[in-house]
Amino acid sequence: MKKLTKKILEICSARKTFETIDPRNEEVIASIAEGDKDDVDLAVKAASFRQWPLASLITQGNFIG
Repeated sequence: MKKLTKKILEICSARKTFETIDPRNEEVIASIAEGDKDDVDLAVKAASFRQWPLASLITQGNFIG
């Protein structure tokens, strides 16, 4: 999971995170990448690629940048 979080932070332009807290015990559940306008634009661009679920990870990575 740490590798995935690191990769998401590399992609996200702001490179900021915020913590998600479990309200039952106030423990940190996860650190979430905080996106900005550029990240939203990138997500919309990726979502417009209809074959996304079928694309290889390399193709997806090249598409994202």
